[in-house]
Amino acid sequence: NIEELKRCSQIYNDDFKGGYLAAKHLIQTRKKRCAVLMTDEKNSTSRSRLEGFETALRESGLHIEKDLRRFIFEDKNKNDYFISDTDMGLQYAYRTMNEMLNEGLSFDSVFCFNDMVAFGVLKSLSERGIKCPEEMGVIGFDDVFFSSLSTPPLTTIRIKKHELGLRAFNILKKIMNEKERKTVHEKLDVNLIVRNSTQCED
Repeated sequence: NIEELKRCSQIYNDDFKGGYLAAKHLIQTRKKRCAVLMTDEKNSTSRSRLEGFETALRESGLHIEKDLRRFIFEDKNKNDYFISDTDMGLQYAYRTMNEMLNEGLSFDSVFCFNDMVAFGVLKSLSERGIKCPEEMGVIGFDDVFFSSLSTPPLTTIRIKKHELGLRAFNILKKIMNEKERKTVHEKLDVNLIVRNSTQCED
């Protein structure tokens, strides 16, 4: 949902609800000191997911400490090693998580902007011998294919990727075929997918 393009038709995920569901789940798994790794503070998607997450925390009397709220792309211009945004997300998340652990910060869970960011966090935790989810819960966003194959399998917020593309195509087709263009804004629902990065196996 790009706020600067309100006059343009858009179809997007319910990012606020996704963040809200993520926080509720971590609270249910008895996590109380949550960290968040978003991309960029200016990014409307990051802001919506963070707002939903913080809303759920406040409802339970919790909050995110200032040092535990990180925007991993803020200094991306200082580094030129990345190949793509996807690669950058994983690498920057890995580096940021290492920095947070080196600083001796106290937290028991991490909500990540997307699954690639979560993979970077899991890599950092694994290298340091930090058990997930016993010592650190991790939750992503998107439910990409590899989320179910990571170690441990990643709890995430599932978006409706196929429906997103199909509806976007149909909106575009209507715009091309109709003389009068009507701006359309559609928000798609999201779902929590629970795996072993936040919940121990029975």
